[in-house]
Amino acid sequence: MTIATKIFEIMKLITTEQDLPKLRESLITQNLITRKECEIANSSERVDIKGVVWQVVTVLCRLKVIDSESGEGIENTALGTGIDTGVMAVVKAQDMALRRVWLGALGITEAVAAQDVALVPEIVVETPESKLRDQINALWRWDRALFADYFMKRFGRPLEQLNITELTATKAEFENHRG
Repeated sequence: MTIATKIFEIMKLITTEQDLPKLRESLITQNLITRKECEIANSSERVDIKGVVWQVVTVLCRLKVIDSESGEGIENTALGTGIDTGVMAVVKAQDMALRRVWLGALGITEAVAAQDVALVPEIVVETPESKLRDQINALWRWDRALFADYFMKRFGRPLEQLNITELTATKAEFENHRG
C-alpha cells in the first residue's frame, strides 16, 4: 500500500476538525510517523490605543508524514499567526500553524474559515493622530493610573479627542522628559 493510499484511509476517518483527536490512533494503524519543524517567519510588535504592546508572530510549520514500511514521505507546509501581550504569541502561532498544516494535509477546509474569523484582529486604520497617540502612550513614564487624568486636567478632554497640534506638542514634551 502506498503512502497516498494510507493517507486516503485516514482522510475517510477524519473528515472534520472535530475528528482530529482520532488522528494519532489512525496514524499508528496505518504505520505512519510524523516529523514537524517550526520556524518563526515573522515577528513584530504592535501598540494598541491603550499603550499595550502586542507581540505578533507568524510561524511556518513543515509536517512530514512518513510511511514506516516503505520509507515514502509527503510534506505539507502552513503558516500560523499568534498574537499575545507576552511570550505566548509563539506558542499560539505554532498551534495555529500545526492545526492548519494538518487540515491541509487531510483536505479539511470547512472549519478553517469559520474558526479563523474569531482570531482575526480588528483592522485599525492608522492615522497621523492615532500614530501620535500610540507614541505618547509609549513615552508615558509615570504611573499608568494617572495617564487618562493627565489629559483631562491639562486639556479638559481625553487623549482621543485631542487634535494633531495638541498631540504633536504633547509628544515633544514627553520626549524632552525622557532624559
